Amino acid sequence: MSDRQKHIILGSFNAERFWRDQHYATLPFFKDNQANMIVEAMDEMQFVFAEQQDSVIITRFKMNNAHLRYLSELGFNFSNMGINEDLSTGQEINIKKDIIGQLKEKYKDLFKSFKYESVKLDSYAIVSDPRLSEDIFNTKVHFPNTGAVKKVNSKIFSTRISDTLKTGSGGYVVNSTASLQQYGQDMLKESPVLIKDPFGVSGSGNILIKRELALKSIVKHLYHQEQQGKLIQFIIEPYLDKLTDFSCQLMIEQSGNFKIISFHIMHNEKFRFSGIEQADESFIKKIQLSGYLVYIEKAAMYIAESGYFGPVCIDSMILSDDRLIPIVEINARKSMGLINHALCAFINKFDKNLRCRMVTLSFMVDYRLSFDHLLEQLDQDGLLFSKGKTKGILPLSANTVDINARLITDGPYKGRLYYHIIYTTIAELDALQENMYTFCNKLDLKKH
Repeated sequence: MSDRQKHIILGSFNAERFWRDQHYATLPFFKDNQANMIVEAMDEMQFVFAEQQDSVIITRFKMNNAHLRYLSELGFNFSNMGINEDLSTGQEINIKKDIIGQLKEKYKDLFKSFKYESVKLDSYAIVSDPRLSEDIFNTKVHFPNTGAVKKVNSKIFSTRISDTLKTGSGGYVVNSTASLQQYGQDMLKESPVLIKDPFGVSGSGNILIKRELALKSIVKHLYHQEQQGKLIQFIIEPYLDKLTDFSCQLMIEQSGNFKIISFHIMHNEKFRFSGIEQADESFIKKIQLSGYLVYIEKAAMYIAESGYFGPVCIDSMILSDDRLIPIVEINARKSMGLINHALCAFINKFDKNLRCRMVTLSFMVDYRLSFDHLLEQLDQDGLLFSKGKTKGILPLSANTVDINARLITDGPYKGRLYYHIIYTTIAELDALQENMYTFCNKLDLKKH
């Protein structure tokens, strides 16, 4: 390695599971090992943050060679270090530790032998003690402490900020099954309710309750845990008739100063993220006129005062009656919006007229689909984006597509493709979406 500064990019996308205290009760959930393995492979999408040729992206699984060649042809120059390089059917993968923990276990002395003047450590989310990172990389890191990170990421924090600003959804923090039942019964008289885990993410840890019988079932489930000594802490709020989900990405400095990076419109299916795109000028003007930026400024102040600095994504929404809910959740980490912003900035270097929409396709397949085959088919069908084109499909992820097909003995296999639709007109966007629908049918991908 060179003597220049090394830009090392790493981090776990499922940070919430490391922040969550095991002493707290959990909502009912279905354990899905295949879905969990896909999330572990999402860290490869951080290639969008590679700023220079000396960037090193450390991922749980070695990135796909065909994908690396494709990204290099587009102009992304970085090297990849995969903690798990050779995967085989039936292999057990340890995902109990985050990336930093696995590096400590397998490569604790590797980086100390490298020669460089300094290291810029760029993490998706802070889940372990910064001192551990300093020990591994033999350098000083500028990260907030984990206590501040956990506090700011909890939905308890965002709910209380909304209450302070008097702009919330009417939710309550409950600390017992008795109060959960009482609030739930009262709120169900007006509308369905949502029960949220403080560290739930992308549909996991959210339960929609429409009837009192369902509420009683949840309360009974939690009461058993309460009797066993587990602590109760959830948010219960009315289920609102929303029109638009959107988010604001910002960077908070250690001084407390902050900079807004982008605004994004989010698309969700049953509480699960399904896509994102940059907000247009008319939408940004609309939320500015509503006073949205004043709430963002106050939220940033509360976040900084709590000891956190770094990337933040604030989720917001507009209701069907045009009411603004400026702070739904606070994600004190990088985000899909930031990934989309970085990719779009890269694409606009080719042509400022190019637009992009990030899409996620979750699918089930009965055969061992490989990413290499999927990439080849995209190219043969004329759908693959490349330099010189003004439209096409740009695959963001590879291991998420076939990680389960490589590890699991018997199918069906779950996969997920994250990709960008690159286009210049709405007609092109619509046509590419239709082409992808046909493409999925051709490969027998069953959407789920």
